Amino acid sequence: MNRRAGALWAFAEAPGAGHEIGETQKLAGIFFEECLKKRLNESEKENGGNSDLISLSPDSGLRGDYKSLSLIDHETAGKLNYPASWLISERFANSWLAFVKKLQF
Repeated sequence: MNRRAGALWAFAEAPGAGHEIGETQKLAGIFFEECLKKRLNESEKENGGNSDLISLSPDSGLRGDYKSLSLIDHETAGKLNYPASWLISERFANSWLAFVKKLQF
């Protein structure tokens, strides 16, 4: 529902995992590091200021198809009958791909 309202979300299923944290904490850490890099302006990063966050558009970042376990372009993602994951940066996209394929990242 929130995707229709413009929320930029990533989905990743941990292969073979139950309810344990496992590698999800590491993946989430990478996601939030990348979010801070993209959303804080330079003066705020340098001075610890209190300004507004930089908005990100849906066409920024990359897309991940969790069914085919692959990175896809924006056009292909728009043709899927299910939502593709929004991946904020190349670093996070590569980590996401390794995570869903159960590889080391």
